Amino acid sequence: MCGPDRVAKPVVGARFTGTNRKEQVRWTTRCTITRAEPERALAWEVKLGLPLARWSFTFTPTERGTLVE
Repeated sequence: MCGPDRVAKPVVGARFTGTNRKEQVRWTTRCTITRAEPERALAWEVKLGLPLARWSFTFTPTERGTLVE
């Protein structure tokens, strides 16, 4: 995780650059973390003026590892 302030851990408000690819086309997006709960949840949004996408994941410990939803 890195951003203008080079944070080492995801924190709400931190920004990072996402890298995307579809076939031969590559592009980057600016993302902002909107939820950061260590070992429980992580969410961020991609904006270009208006929100383009919101991503979120929750993490639940299981006997065999971690369930990611």
